Amino acid sequence: MHPPPTAPDPPRFVLDAQGTLESSLLSGEISYSTPVSFEGLGLGYPDSGEWLIDGEDSNVRIEIDSNDDGCSDETINTAWAELTS
Repeated sequence: MHPPPTAPDPPRFVLDAQGTLESSLLSGEISYSTPVSFEGLGLGYPDSGEWLIDGEDSNVRIEIDSNDDGCSDETINTAWAELTS
């Protein structure tokens, strides 16, 4: 008997981004970029990369999904200045 066929590995992806957001809901302008490209497999979340966000006197909310279930496990509300100190 022949072994069952195996599925091919999902393709790797690479994502680069940069831009600027300005809105009346933001207190200032926010710029973003990926100095280190996001990379991952198939339709999954990235397994490496860096997202740089630069804002003026604004607050930021970070939601962390540490177990990949699609739900936030931890939320951090802070000011941009706190993240850089």
